[in-house]
Amino acid sequence: DGKIIGGRYVGESVNQHPDFTWVNAKINPYGSAAKKYFGDGMATLMQESGVTAK
Repeated sequence: DGKIIGGRYVGESVNQHPDFTWVNAKINPYGSAAKKYFGDGMATLMQESGVTAK
């Protein structure tokens, strides 16, 4: 499940959230290939790096 960070939701559904499209482009520069390897770990990665939607 997700957590509320800085008033914004960060969780497993983050990859489908439109506000995080730009975040995926930055954190996941290799596109679907990287998603295959990182998958749900993206949420944890964003949490640890403190990245949130604008």
